[in-house]
Amino acid sequence: MTTNLPISFLQEKIQELETALFFDDSESLLKIPTHVITKTEIDVEGQLWFVIPKPMQHLGAFNHEFHAKLDFFKKGKDFHIKVIGKANIVTDSAEMGNFIATSEEVAQRVENGEVIVIKVTASSMDFFETPARAASQTWIEKGKIQFSNWFMNAHNGLIFRENMKSSSHA
Repeated sequence: MTTNLPISFLQEKIQELETALFFDDSESLLKIPTHVITKTEIDVEGQLWFVIPKPMQHLGAFNHEFHAKLDFFKKGKDFHIKVIGKANIVTDSAEMGNFIATSEEVAQRVENGEVIVIKVTASSMDFFETPARAASQTWIEKGKIQFSNWFMNAHNGLIFRENMKSSSHA
């Protein structure tokens, strides 16, 4: 895990990963549902902006400020990023103006009430590198490993069952 990285590096890596899971990490009874985020904008202050589908419940029923977590990942990448911070449901058109100005489609969806804008002010951004995998194996090598795993698991299960039988007779 690496912290204290330049925001420009994290911005680049977040854009490279593209995808995140967004979690409402609050203690509230009614939470914003977990969502997959596919487009995140990062402003000059390091705040993350994105949209999620508008919940079925009335927006006023939710806390407009809450703790949140974002887990950025992408299959095949050798790193991932975890962001923890304070999330805000942005309803003020003046505040969301800079974010919406980047995409006319997003502006239209916000105006139609299809999505809501979320802004996350990060308290921590952690960069994790995934250890490199072993060199690729041939299908024969993979088959041998799978066969031995089956054999070992079956053998261990048999020993466990035999021990259970003998202990129940005692």
